[in-house]
Amino acid sequence: MVTEIEEKVEMPRIGKLQVLWLLGVVVALTLPSLAGAQTVAVECTWDPPVDGTTVDHYVLEHQVNDGPWVLVTTLSEMSYVMDVTQGDSHRIRVAGVDAEGNKGPYSLPSASYSSAVAGPGQPGQPQQI
Repeated sequence: MVTEIEEKVEMPRIGKLQVLWLLGVVVALTLPSLAGAQTVAVECTWDPPVDGTTVDHYVLEHQVNDGPWVLVTTLSEMSYVMDVTQGDSHRIRVAGVDAEGNKGPYSLPSASYSSAVAGPGQPGQPQQI
């Protein structure tokens, strides 16, 4: 099961806002300026299976806006960093594969997350001078 998703965008003079999502998924989000990047780097981590054969590597899939699941990569680590498009809704899932090529079931998908960038807040009312 995917246990943590961390999203980071390095932008000068902008603080970090931490948001706790339902289902135990934690997202740390640094908001870029409106003229900033179109994508953000997202780090996903998960726990190994508690039963079955030993995992040789994992298959990671990504879903955008409730579309089809798309294979992103296979990897032996239990974390992955990928670039995702701002404003879209993203979910990931992983499955373990043993040394003989037997793939186990996919994890539950991560909670849906989005890095939509909001505009600035409302300025104060102008005063006559």
